[in-house]
Amino acid sequence: MNLKYSILHHLQVGRIGEYWVKLMLTMDGLDTYYSDVDNKAIDFIVRLDNAQHLDIQVKTVRIKTTS
Repeated sequence: MNLKYSILHHLQVGRIGEYWVKLMLTMDGLDTYYSDVDNKAIDFIVRLDNAQHLDIQVKTVRIKTTS
């Protein structure tokens, strides 16, 4: 598979970044949840235990490479 991020809209790249981070955290055994309201720039929530959680915001960048 040849991924061409250069043809994607920046919102699509951002969504891929969110999914990637959420996948990695889930594979580490953490519970992740999407926020019902996105008014505080929170992409998703990670539950650490019954009393603690983390609000996660993912930022992505595109790096131009020469090949």
